[in-house]
Amino acid sequence: MGLGVLLDMTLNGIPSKMGFYVVDALDTKEMHLRTHEGVIPISMESIHDLLGLPIGWINLLDFDEGGSDKRIWNEWKVKFAKRKMRQMDLLDVIQKSNDDEFTFKLNFLVLFVNIMAKRNTMGCCNFNFLSRIHDEEMIPKIDWCRYIYTRLRASKSQWNRDNNNCFYAGPLTYLTLLYVEETRCSSVIVPDKKPPLCAWTYDLMKMRESRDIANGGFGRQPLKKPANSTKEINEFVQPIDESNGCRSQSRETTMEVPT
Repeated sequence: MGLGVLLDMTLNGIPSKMGFYVVDALDTKEMHLRTHEGVIPISMESIHDLLGLPIGWINLLDFDEGGSDKRIWNEWKVKFAKRKMRQMDLLDVIQKSNDDEFTFKLNFLVLFVNIMAKRNTMGCCNFNFLSRIHDEEMIPKIDWCRYIYTRLRASKSQWNRDNNNCFYAGPLTYLTLLYVEETRCSSVIVPDKKPPLCAWTYDLMKMRESRDIANGGFGRQPLKKPANSTKEINEFVQPIDESNGCRSQSRETTMEVPT
């Protein structure tokens, strides 16, 4: 599937204050994070480096979500009796299921996309992407870095920083890792393991959050690299006109399986 790195993932949550900061600092027009020390560019290459995901293969968004070939989509959705499911419900299904290997892959993909890329608004999980997958051979060739990058462009469209009930539904894990990996904080020691997704933990993130707050707030730590222009970053990836968003990460969301 090309997602084996997730088996070694150690990060199981994002502290709320840091999560709010990185979303607030996200500029989806210029594709960077704004800090007091400069900007941190966002790129497909950094998604690959931070999350260890495949890059440069099939662009899933080239395939029509409303296309006529929905065999895989239809076979997957009939396996769920509940119309609404939380991510933990799906995880429970994955752990307990005796389904065939392909069904397991689809379940895992749904969980992966909703954690790492995009959920729907109002806490509902996104599974419509499955209708873009036409056969099993596509799965290990999907360019997930491009998929996350493109979804990121539209991820603040419905996020309201002043509404406590509005939750951000985009790639929060990537944005947070980008911030902590591209800024300096010598008092937080992180294991030297690649990709960083498999080195950082929630406890380390909480420690980093506390250090930043104690040192004057988020975005005031020196950048590890000089700020670069973001004009050179993935200009061939065009924005999409799609709703996506809301505040910081919700640990439990629901997904509605259509009939």
